[in-house]
Amino acid sequence: MKKFLLVLFFYACIGYPIVYAQSVNCDSIVLPYTEDFYSDNGTLPDCWVYNGTYVKWNNWPQTSGNGELMFGAYSAGYPAVLPLFFASSLSKLEITFKTKCGTPAEGDAILIGVADDAGNLLQWIDTITDPNHSRNAWVWHTYNFMGYSGQGSRIAIGRLWNSSGDHWVAIDDISVRQLPNCYPVENLQADNLIDPDGISFSWTSLYEPDLWQVYVDTIGTNIDSVAESELIEVYEPYYSIPEGTLQGGGKYVFFARGVCIDIDNSNWVSYEFGAGTVVMNNTGVADVVTGCGFVVYDNGGPIAGYQDNSNSILTIYPDGVGNQLRVDGGAFGFGSSGATLSIYDGTNASGTPLYTYNTTDGRDTFNTVLATSTQGALTIKFTSSGVLAHTGYELYVHCTQAPSCPRPTNVNVALVSENEAQMDWLGSAANYEVRYRQDGTSTWTTHNTTNNSITLSNLNIDADYEAYVRSICGAGDTSIPSVTMFFSTHIDCPLSSDLMATNITDTSARLRWTSDGSEWEVEFDGNTITTTENPMDMTGLHPNTYYSYRVRTVCELGHSPWSNYYTFNTSNIGIDDIEIIDGLGLYPNPASSIVTVVLEDNAEVSIIDLHGRTCGVWQCNPGRNNIDIFTLTPGIYLVQATSTSGVVTQRLIVK
Repeated sequence: MKKFLLVLFFYACIGYPIVYAQSVNCDSIVLPYTEDFYSDNGTLPDCWVYNGTYVKWNNWPQTSGNGELMFGAYSAGYPAVLPLFFASSLSKLEITFKTKCGTPAEGDAILIGVADDAGNLLQWIDTITDPNHSRNAWVWHTYNFMGYSGQGSRIAIGRLWNSSGDHWVAIDDISVRQLPNCYPVENLQADNLIDPDGISFSWTSLYEPDLWQVYVDTIGTNIDSVAESELIEVYEPYYSIPEGTLQGGGKYVFFARGVCIDIDNSNWVSYEFGAGTVVMNNTGVADVVTGCGFVVYDNGGPIAGYQDNSNSILTIYPDGVGNQLRVDGGAFGFGSSGATLSIYDGTNASGTPLYTYNTTDGRDTFNTVLATSTQGALTIKFTSSGVLAHTGYELYVHCTQAPSCPRPTNVNVALVSENEAQMDWLGSAANYEVRYRQDGTSTWTTHNTTNNSITLSNLNIDADYEAYVRSICGAGDTSIPSVTMFFSTHIDCPLSSDLMATNITDTSARLRWTSDGSEWEVEFDGNTITTTENPMDMTGLHPNTYYSYRVRTVCELGHSPWSNYYTFNTSNIGIDDIEIIDGLGLYPNPASSIVTVVLEDNAEVSIIDLHGRTCGVWQCNPGRNNIDIFTLTPGIYLVQATSTSGVVTQRLIVK
């Protein structure tokens, strides 16, 4: 259907907005969709809608670019609305674009929202900020709508800021595509970046796929060029990078994607990080670390930080006797002048520094060796004055030689029992120091050993612990600690429940319970008995006596918790006290869990309901016989005894 251009003019002098509607057949818009704004003629691209007054495009005079969509001043209420894509719902769309700011200050942000079919804003659903925003550089962003379940049908974009002047945000090179049926991962994050051998990643998924594929390599890796055979498959949203994979002080990127049925893969999601990351404290108090292979930055981010009015001091000691440190390059600046980074030889931030850098507008990167220690330590100091706009740095620190005392590797902790754990590792040192503590406590337990394994004893049951080991190569010559291992003494052993006592007589009882185990400990009358039988017969009891028992399941490494106690009373009634009619006696009557059948001869005993259905048959001997009736529903039954003397029947009431 052909559409016509409708332009509504209002008097701009009194602040009314200009409303645009496009005159093309927008029903033909399909995915993927791209827009670079170079073909516009002073109006928005075809099938866009905009109802504000503060947007400009096509060679904004304060930038060097051309064909950019510009948002100036406050535009949160005046979105630019993309075409209506009939190929997919919003929940299956992903938008990619680049932005830059006139003034990279806090508050500059792109708003992502949704609008209705006509282009009317319904709501803003997210705010995209980035500390790397700069007048001099574009920053790429990707946003997907897979978590959106509202009524919106069009994508809206705007800008969050509430002042005028030189505050603006440019957006360009917009691309919209339909997501695969396999949703990408979310909330991808790194843990323990300070330890190159202990870094792990975790993530979430809106809908969990069959499995995930992950891959880690140096920054700049093109994941599309990686062979399928090199990708690692994991079945939980977690991946711990194996020891020795990453070099301390290196810059890496981690990739993850979902793999769904019929070889339907999600798009890749990546996370750039530094292996062995140390953050300066920005408090004016010196931090001290020991090791080799660090990425050092101020407290803004894992690759390049930023901080206004910062005053940070960090002292680093090398690993190994006689070792020295070197700073192998870094990145500085990207915002404003007025900050100084200094590297000193030794432990004091005084005297003449080995290296000094004063920030300038923009960002500089250095790949050469900036400084090397001679006094066995380096001290890094970062200072600034005034209000800076995202001034920051990153440094790469290494030892000049491999540590003389090697770090233990391949540490493993496995439970031996519910209060013991076996810890082992690989290493070639003559002596080792092992330390462990319970989660939430501050005191470490320390053991020294000449072996590559140790048993950690007297642990608390059902508690969480952490442990590590380090090599001792000589007096004052120790390695850095191994990867910290976290373990729990919780034993996954099924509980025992629903305890009862049946077949109770004056001298015996049958104990039974519900459990998925195959072996149990039964605490009966103060004594503990290990058994594989359930039910379990107890004999030699005293008449008219109360007994209590409880049960716990026995597993390979320990026990389940004890069940609650169950108490019962033995009967002191004798056989002569039971009324026997025609060779058959019943006690008690009414009965609930067991009935005692007393016979004068061998007999086949049947219990029959009033509909004539047989509920059970037992072969019984002369004297007293206990029969379980706990499965019978309350009601009236017939007990029939068939012997060589004939058939005898009595009525039994089950309550």
